[in-house]
Amino acid sequence: MRMKKIRMAAVALLLGFLASLPAIGFATGGTAFTVERFVVAESVQDREPVNETEKFPASAEAAYCFLEARSIAQSTDAVFVWYKGDEVVARVTAPLGQGQRWRTYSSKKLNGQTGEWKVEVQDKDGHVMSTVNFTVE
Repeated sequence: MRMKKIRMAAVALLLGFLASLPAIGFATGGTAFTVERFVVAESVQDREPVNETEKFPASAEAAYCFLEARSIAQSTDAVFVWYKGDEVVARVTAPLGQGQRWRTYSSKKLNGQTGEWKVEVQDKDGHVMSTVNFTVE
């Protein structure tokens, strides 16, 4: 009888451990979401990028960085990190809801700042998920 209780306790422990594996995988480097699309555009309308581009004229008021995320294991954040050259000029956090697909974007006023730009999208832990480059001429 004692051996049966020990086996039952061992099975319960094993089941508890197995049930916790997805959470452990997520916390130790599992992917919070996958990047389906990450582009820069002239604007965003109806949750879609308009006029995707890699070059903006110096007269452009703003650039929009659009993210389509997939396979979002649990509600989390995406962080848009805007760089002018090597300098971080903005950091914008956008929520992503749990699910198969989520679209969001961030924008940055350009103020005639010509040169090389890039935007990274990072997960909430700071891991770079994707990068897009563009130029203001």
